[in-house]
Amino acid sequence: MSKIELLHQEVSVSPLTLGINHRGFHQTKKNHKYLKPMHFKDSFVVFYGHRIDWYGDMDQFKVLANKIIEDVKTDSNYGVKLLKDIDRLAKKIYELGNEILKKDLSKLSNKQLATNLDKLYQLGKDISDLGMIAVIPDLRHAILTTLLKEIVKDKINQYNINKQINYYFTPLITPTHRGLVHKEKITILKLVKKISLNRKLKQLFIKERISKLENKLINEYPLIFKEINKIYDNYKWLSFGQLGPTKTFNEYLEDIKIYLETNKYNQEYKSLIKESNILKKLHAKFNKELHLNSEEKLLFKTARNFSYNKTVRFDSLLFLFYVLDELLKEISKRVNLTVKDLRFASTEEIIKLLNNKKVINKLLIEKRRKLCITLIKGKDIEFLVGDKAKKYLKDKVGDLKIQEDKTLIHGMSAFLGKAIGTVKIVNSSKDMSKVKHGDVIVSVQTNPDLLPAMKKASAFVTDIGGITSHAAIVARELKKPCKEKLQLSQRQRMSPFPNYMSMECICKEMKDVVGYAYKEITLFFQNNNFWVFMDKQDHRRVGEGVLNRLKKEPDLFIKYAKLLKGYSKSFNKYINTYNKKSILSKLSDSKLASLHEGYEKRYK
Repeated sequence: MSKIELLHQEVSVSPLTLGINHRGFHQTKKNHKYLKPMHFKDSFVVFYGHRIDWYGDMDQFKVLANKIIEDVKTDSNYGVKLLKDIDRLAKKIYELGNEILKKDLSKLSNKQLATNLDKLYQLGKDISDLGMIAVIPDLRHAILTTLLKEIVKDKINQYNINKQINYYFTPLITPTHRGLVHKEKITILKLVKKISLNRKLKQLFIKERISKLENKLINEYPLIFKEINKIYDNYKWLSFGQLGPTKTFNEYLEDIKIYLETNKYNQEYKSLIKESNILKKLHAKFNKELHLNSEEKLLFKTARNFSYNKTVRFDSLLFLFYVLDELLKEISKRVNLTVKDLRFASTEEIIKLLNNKKVINKLLIEKRRKLCITLIKGKDIEFLVGDKAKKYLKDKVGDLKIQEDKTLIHGMSAFLGKAIGTVKIVNSSKDMSKVKHGDVIVSVQTNPDLLPAMKKASAFVTDIGGITSHAAIVARELKKPCKEKLQLSQRQRMSPFPNYMSMECICKEMKDVVGYAYKEITLFFQNNNFWVFMDKQDHRRVGEGVLNRLKKEPDLFIKYAKLLKGYSKSFNKYINTYNKKSILSKLSDSKLASLHEGYEKRYK
């Protein structure tokens, strides 16, 4: 009997758009050249509006992951061949998508619209079918990540190297090739450099309101306006996600304005240009320092190829979703359903509607919107709604056990760095408006439509992920710290991150501050104490680390304590009592430990 477990969670999706991935994964046949004779099976997706839980046979998922990893070890060109196949399909998506966008859709017949929809959707399923190969080894179980980290850990111990695992791990899994987000950023920075050479134009960007800037550029600097508009046309869909919207022209103006105000564009541009060569040198250097053998080098190389593979698929699917939305806008005018309604239908149903066959209506759409489950039946998709969906979920999954006693938060480092900022919970494009520059984004899982907010943020924290996740890829693209796989939402079903709105986060390597807790993310809450996310076993361990550090270098601890002023009354009450160097330097280890013990009892 298959063991059904949660494989994946996502937000800002719909049955029609996520169906491209779901159906693409399941269209894998026994003659699939990368999985032969196996294939992905037995999964279903639960939709709570635009949020999903994707369940499947975890044991079979792990078998597939291990098969892929073993195949990589025996075929040195495995990752390269897969990437070529993905590139080929991505080009077909761009070609077909551009053909569709050039057409006047209002003049197409219903049959022509249906044909374009079917072709586009099939290409999406095809690239998801192949793209699954790069996803499976690391999606929920992080088998590939664990294997690669164990290799680095063993080498560090074997050769007595005085470095942390992530010092080697992050660069070794970072691909030298970059996606369209990177290309977009370089293009914008080139233009910013050009604008900065014209003092009057630079001041116009800095001083003028964004709402008036567009007209000023049209009238006074038409060539610059034309260049910005070209960037907008070429890249606006990169933040579309599955449901939209695209990035606006004014948001591009805002990007340019911020670069000019901060005056760091030259430094950032040079860094991005040199990045690929620096990474190549680091890969060679770390391979040598860690004494990696040929198989180990191949595993890291494939991990990099898988990561870039996923970037190529991500980018092409973003374009596909944007083009799909344009088709849906025209179709909606002809079938008496909105674009939002059509997203809760299948392509087969939409095509039948175009052929004047009434197979769905608004009442059925509303039932699906509240709760529905999608099942893959051969080449078709089946929807379960209402009581049938609830019964199916209970039969397959049972009642979810909530881990009320889980208090220690930790996760995987997807990209190292330091950041301090106010936490903003961002699970959909509707949440992006609350993100300000320097904030820390906390999300179940990031997706492409959150990209504008991610560019503003100083760091990312996600519930799930791996080295090939969207958050990890964007973190490496933007060089921002990222922690993943915290599994916070598992504590409370249907309400991920329930009480984190007032959270302040230091997302960094904490070695210099909290001793033994340096691998964790440390979170400070308003009206709560410093140890809030430490379980009983870790209270003393981390507390002793803090106090020992406090005794040796109190100024260091006071420095960080000042950053937290006002964030936690109980924490401040504690540090204000013992923050004088003259007192701390005289305290014995036993006295410091007893102070911690007293604090723990008082504020537990």
